[in-house]
Amino acid sequence: MGEAEKQIAGDTDFDTMMLYENTPVQEIQSAAWAVLQKDPYVQAARQAWAECMAEEGYRTIDEKGMPILDFESLGIDLDAPKPSQTEIDLATWDVHCQQETKVAETSFRVESQFQEAEIGKRAEALAQVKKTYEEAVRNAATVLAQG
Repeated sequence: MGEAEKQIAGDTDFDTMMLYENTPVQEIQSAAWAVLQKDPYVQAARQAWAECMAEEGYRTIDEKGMPILDFESLGIDLDAPKPSQTEIDLATWDVHCQQETKVAETSFRVESQFQEAEIGKRAEALAQVKKTYEEAVRNAATVLAQG
């Protein structure tokens, strides 16, 4: 596989290419995540969602406002072959709360606005990334055609 990777990636490291490492794409993704963590509208929507979830007894954030990822405490068994009634009830209430608080829409709007602004600022660098990937696709087609 190493030779094919070299033929596809050219002068770019194949693993770096596949993961968008050290590219404007990865930088924008990371920065967007950081923006979401601090944006007051997103934070307010997340808090409203957590309060909605708490109305049915679901504790989803800790004292610092961070998500609780202890699925067991929510009655979620990731190894079960099918969801339990507890899991179905949780998911149903979660959807209700997401719709009521518009947490996903708020996050999407904030992230989209940030990313669009960053794309505009980095258009030249992103064009180069696009060119690199287009070349890799052409190279992959050649490798596949050669068998």
